[in-house]
Amino acid sequence: MRRKQLKDIRKKLATRYYHYTSKVHVTNILKSGHLKLTESNLKQDVELYKPVVWLTTKAIPNDLELGLSGSAVDKTEVKIIVKPQKHFKSWTKFKKENAPLNNKWIGVLENNRNPESWYISEKEVPLSQVELIENRYTKEIYYKGEN
Repeated sequence: MRRKQLKDIRKKLATRYYHYTSKVHVTNILKSGHLKLTESNLKQDVELYKPVVWLTTKAIPNDLELGLSGSAVDKTEVKIIVKPQKHFKSWTKFKKENAPLNNKWIGVLENNRNPESWYISEKEVPLSQVELIENRYTKEIYYKGEN
């Protein structure tokens, strides 16, 4: 393995990753035992095209920057800290590998947001890879993983 590849892997494994969701979804996450795959939003007209688990490096979420605004529920109420995995990809890399050419939807998706902080997992994230699930407002802990 090349030196740069090793450096990139070390950096990825040293980074903290977060997944934000609403309190409504916590029960389903705990019941299923994983963070499920959802829309990648690479294509607007195809359901579950290249599904992903959305992650960010933002410890303090901004719903506008993360694209989580406009819902009937607060999608930043619950913070899930996810252990780093080698297969996590930056949004930039993922879209280069998977987005259809001339995809204007990507520009809409990223407009006035912070895609540099976006990461994805193309695999479901099991609870064994989760450090903590916590309500950001009440500090209630729904799940604490083993270190």
